[in-house]
Amino acid sequence: MWNNGASVSYINSHVEPRSLGNCAAYVRRAVEAGGVHIQIPPPRIGNSASACDYGPSLVSVGFKQVYAYTGTGPTDTTIIPGQQTGDVVVIQPIDGHPHGHIALFNGTNWVSDFIQLRGFYPGQQYRIAKPAYTLYRYTDNAVTDEKKIDSTHLIKIVWPIPSNNRGSEFANQEEILSHVGGESTGLYMIGRNGMWHGGIHITSATTPWCGLSGKAASERIDFPVPFKGEQAVRCMADGEVVAYRVCKDYMQIKWETGPLSISGSFVLVKHYIQPGKKEESGLHFYTLYMHLAPYSAYTVNPAETKWTVKYTLSAYDPEWVMTASTNNKDTSESYKKGTMPKGAIVEWDKTDSSLHTVAYNKREYGLVTYVGLTEDAQQRGKKTTLKPGQQYWVLVDKNNISPGTDGVDQPSWWQQLLPPAKEIMKFDQVVCPAPYAISAGDPVGHMGYYQAAKDGGYEPRYQVHIECMSMDDNLEKFLTNPEKVGEKNPLYLKYSPGLELFKKDVATGTFTQDKMTERTGILTLSQVTTDSDKTTKQEYWQLRPENAYVQKGQAEPELLSLYDLAKLGFRTEIAEPSSFDYLDGKTQPTGFFRSVIDSLHSAAQDDTRASHALVKHNYQRLLDKIDSGATDYSSLEYASAFHNPDYRDVTLKTIVKHPSDWYFKKDDAIWQPFLNALKKEAPEWKKYSEAFLDQMAWMQDVTTEKLGASLWHMHPIAFLGSLKPYLTIDWRNLTKQQFVDAVYAEALKDEKLSGIPAPVTTAQAIEESNYGKKVMVDINSSRYSYNLFGIKAKDDQDYVENWTSEYVNGKKIKIIDEFAAYNSFEESISDRARFLKENKRYASLFTSDDPIKWAKGLQEKGYATNPDYAKNLIAIMKGSYMKSRGLK
Repeated sequence: MWNNGASVSYINSHVEPRSLGNCAAYVRRAVEAGGVHIQIPPPRIGNSASACDYGPSLVSVGFKQVYAYTGTGPTDTTIIPGQQTGDVVVIQPIDGHPHGHIALFNGTNWVSDFIQLRGFYPGQQYRIAKPAYTLYRYTDNAVTDEKKIDSTHLIKIVWPIPSNNRGSEFANQEEILSHVGGESTGLYMIGRNGMWHGGIHITSATTPWCGLSGKAASERIDFPVPFKGEQAVRCMADGEVVAYRVCKDYMQIKWETGPLSISGSFVLVKHYIQPGKKEESGLHFYTLYMHLAPYSAYTVNPAETKWTVKYTLSAYDPEWVMTASTNNKDTSESYKKGTMPKGAIVEWDKTDSSLHTVAYNKREYGLVTYVGLTEDAQQRGKKTTLKPGQQYWVLVDKNNISPGTDGVDQPSWWQQLLPPAKEIMKFDQVVCPAPYAISAGDPVGHMGYYQAAKDGGYEPRYQVHIECMSMDDNLEKFLTNPEKVGEKNPLYLKYSPGLELFKKDVATGTFTQDKMTERTGILTLSQVTTDSDKTTKQEYWQLRPENAYVQKGQAEPELLSLYDLAKLGFRTEIAEPSSFDYLDGKTQPTGFFRSVIDSLHSAAQDDTRASHALVKHNYQRLLDKIDSGATDYSSLEYASAFHNPDYRDVTLKTIVKHPSDWYFKKDDAIWQPFLNALKKEAPEWKKYSEAFLDQMAWMQDVTTEKLGASLWHMHPIAFLGSLKPYLTIDWRNLTKQQFVDAVYAEALKDEKLSGIPAPVTTAQAIEESNYGKKVMVDINSSRYSYNLFGIKAKDDQDYVENWTSEYVNGKKIKIIDEFAAYNSFEESISDRARFLKENKRYASLFTSDDPIKWAKGLQEKGYATNPDYAKNLIAIMKGSYMKSRGLK
C-alpha cells in the first residue's frame, strides 16, 4: 500500500527555490517516502537514468496509466484532465532536454525539484514543443476514491427554471408546481395522448424566457418575435455529465403537411446523494434535459476571446501568479488591484496556457484584459477602479465568466468540450465523454423549437423535457430513511386516523377530550402553533385542518425529517406493460394505472370537503369499469381523473419502475401494439411515429452507464424538491416566535463550535433584522439572502443586490449595493462567528460564556455605534419571545 499523503509531504518539504535539473531523483525519493521502492531504470545517456524512462518502474509497484498524450493535436499545457493528488506525470524529451521530465502533483501544483507554477510542463520550451506525456496513478488509490461514498454526501438542489425573465426564484415547491401546472402537454406518467410519459414538459406557453429561437425559416413564421434566451434551463443538482447529443440544427421528420423541425439535443447528468453515513442511505440517479436548443441557435466561437463577468471578482496584478500557490492571505491581498464587477467585459484566450494558473485553493484563474462594462452594468451604476487595457488575474472557473457579450448564457457543460479540450464536442450523435462535474444551477441550455404533429398541421412551441430516473436497487430502502437522518431536526408533523383530539376552552385555558382523527394529514412543523393547558401545563399541537389539538410528547403524531420520504407519501409501483399506449379507448388500463386510480380513490375518501363529496364515487365507478374489462371507454375521462389537481400529491409522489421510451426503437415488441393499430387507422401517423422513434431513441447508445430497459421514474420537481432543504418553509413570513426558535436552534449549534453564547447571537439577529423582516432580498431575483446581520459581501462571496444609503460629498444618496448571501441561517451565523474570531478586537470576549457580558462587551468593543445596543440585546434576551433562554 502506498501512502500518497506521505509522498506529497516529503516533496513539499524538500522542494528547491528553482530547478536544479534533478527532477527524477526528487520525485523518486518522494514516491518512495510513501512506502514503495522504485527501481532506477538503466541509463540511456552517460551514467544517469532519464526521467522519461520511469514509467515501467512506476507500473511495477502498483501505478497504472490513466491518461496519455501522444504529442500531436491540441492539449492543455497547464492541467492534465482528471489530475489528482499523488499522480505522477512522465514527459518525453525535447531538443536540449534529452532526459525528459517527471513531476508529482501535490493537490495544488506539479512539483519536481521545484514548484512548477505554470503547470505540468516544467518550462516555456516544453510548453511550446508540447511533447508526449503519460499520467500514472497508484492503483489502490483509485479504488479508495470509489469507496468515498461511504460517508455523508449531500448535494445542492435547485429548480430547473427561474420564475421570470429577470431570474427570480420560485419561493417554494408549491409555486413552481403551480407554474408548470399550466402546461397542457407532457404530464408525468400519462401524457395528453394517453401514452406513457416518464418526465415533464416545460414550454414557452408558461416559461417563454427560457426559449431560444434558432435559424429555421419556419420559426420566423410561427414566432415572428424571436425568443431571446433571457434565462437558461438549469441543472437541478450537483453531478457529472455522462452523456449528450448536441445537434447542429433541428432534426427533420416528414409529415403530411411538410417536414417538421424538432430539437433532438439532450444532456444526461448523473448524481449521488447520501444523507447518512452508510451506503444504505444513498441513491444514484440521473436527470435528463431533452429537446434543448441546437448548436446553431447560439453564437458559438471556439476561439472567442470576449467574455462577460457573471459575478463580482477580485482582480490581481499580473505578478500575483508567482504567489498563487501560497496560502497566504496577506501576500495575495498585496497584489489585489480592485474588483471586477458583474457585467464587466474582458478579453481572454482560453487556449493560451500562459494565461491560466491553478491556485493553492485548486481554483482556476485566468489572466484577462479588462475592456469595459456592458450597457446594462453601466445603467445599474456598476463602477470599478480597474483600467481598460490592463491585465488582471481573476477566477475563470465555475461559470464566473461567460463567453461572448450577447447576454445569452451558453450551456456551461459545453466549455469542457471546446478547444483545447482533449475530448472535442461531436455533433448529431450520442456521446459518452469521460464524466466531468456540473453544478446545480449551471445552465444546461434553452428550450428548443418543437413542431408537434397534429392532424392537418402542427402545433409549434419551445420546450424542454425533463426526467429524473434511477437504476439503483437501493431506491426503495432510500425512501425509508434507514439511518433516520434528521430525526432530531424534524420538518413535518404527520397524524393518522384514530388519534385522540382535544378542544380548548378559551375562557379557562384548559383542554378536554373531543373526537378522533378520521384521516391522515401532514403539516409543516414550522407552521404548527403550540399551546398549553393553564392547569396541567400539558402542551398541545394545533391541527388547523381538524380544528382541534393533539397532545405533544406522545408517540403520535409523528415528527418527520426531510428524508422520511416513504412516510411523507412517496410510494413505488412496478410496471411491466406490453405497450406504451395506456389509454387507447379499447383495452382497459391495468397495472400501475389502476393502482394510481385506487390511490386517488383513497385520497378522495379522506376528503372532508362537502363540495367534493361525490368524487370518491366517481373514482369507484372508474375502478369498477376498469375491472369489468369493458372494451369501450373515454380516454379523456380516464386521463382527467388521473391528473386531478385536487389530489396532485398522489401522482407526483408515485415512483414507477417502467420501460423507458428512450430505450426502445420502432421494431421492438413494446411498440408494436401502438404501431400496428396506426397501420390500419392512421398510416401517416405510423410513418411519422416510426421516424420519430428512430431519431430520438438514445439510451442503448449510452454504453458507459448501467441503463437498462426499465428504470425507476420520479417526478423531477416533486422528488428533488422534497430533498431540497427548507423547502416548504417560507422564511420571509415567519412569526416572531417562529423566527426566534429557528435562529436560536442554529445559534445553539454554533455555540458548540465557536463558544459564542446562543442567546446573544439570537438577540443580535433580532436586533439587526427586526425578527427577520429586514433580511435582504435581491431586487432582481427576489432571492432571500438569509443574511441576519446585514453583512456586506466580500470579494468572491455570493451576494444579493438591494438598495442602501451612502453619503457622497456630504449628501445622502441611494445606491444598489451587494450584501452577503447564504443558503441558511446556519451559514449566516457561522460567517458572523468567523468575523468575531478573526478580529482581535473581540478576543477577550471569548473568555466568558455569559450572554450578558457578551452583550456589554460587544458595545464596548465598538461592534455598533448605537449607545443603547447592549441594553437592547439584554432586553431582547429577557423578553417574551426569548424567555431568558440560556441566561446565567
